Amino acid sequence: MSIEEQLIVKATDSADCNSLWLYCDSDLTKAEVKKIDTEEPRARSINSFKKDYTGNAEIKVDKLSDKKISTFQLWRQIHTERKAEFVKKKNALAAFNSEISKTIAHRHILAIANNESPYAQLRTLKKLLYPSSTDRQYKLLEKYKKIKKVPRRGDRNLWFEEYIQILREMVAAKMPEVQGTRAQQTFIRELQGIDPAWVANKQQRLINHDIDGKEDDYTSPVELVERYQKFVSKLKPIHTTLGTFATLALVGVDKQHTPDGQKYSCLCGKLH
Repeated sequence: MSIEEQLIVKATDSADCNSLWLYCDSDLTKAEVKKIDTEEPRARSINSFKKDYTGNAEIKVDKLSDKKISTFQLWRQIHTERKAEFVKKKNALAAFNSEISKTIAHRHILAIANNESPYAQLRTLKKLLYPSSTDRQYKLLEKYKKIKKVPRRGDRNLWFEEYIQILREMVAAKMPEVQGTRAQQTFIRELQGIDPAWVANKQQRLINHDIDGKEDDYTSPVELVERYQKFVSKLKPIHTTLGTFATLALVGVDKQHTPDGQKYSCLCGKLH
């Protein structure tokens, strides 16, 4: 995720944590987004609590009946609480507006100078910072082509996490590569020489789903990678590198039928 995209995510998280996102959601139209000023609690004159009173002078509380006094006091309590909540929320929006200005690069300051609300600022920033759908999908596809290849060495868990993150972004973008079971098949095939027993089980399940016409019910690509990550972690909890990960192909080998001194080629390029 680029720095620019991280900015929008940070702004979203910040607003969401403070229950402000409904006033800032840049995916909504101007007509759809909530306006804080329309929520300011309306003041009410004490005169309105006295029945049939038509004078202009403000009456005193003791001129009301006991029942009306109780009603007035309850209204005033509720109004005070709502007013305080409104002021708190409006101040938070103002602070959020300032936070956006402080966070973005200096070159974008002028672009949002005339935007008075966080919603207006984020709408402007989104146009400036977010790539078009086509550009974003192209970049994701390039990342996917690189990450789907099992690396020979490096941090196994880091590879899994990056793989999962890219898949999530592709699913959100509704890219064809993650529709149906294409991504699942790709992941399973990449593990063919590493964990044949696991691959055989998953391939059979894919075949069964295709035969039954239940392709949409199959485990999602994100969930499939997450499950395999947990499986590998439990199988080899003390190892953390892909060098060991690569030797998973040896699991289940019958040593009684293995020639003495037999060595196997690992993905790291060495014989073990």
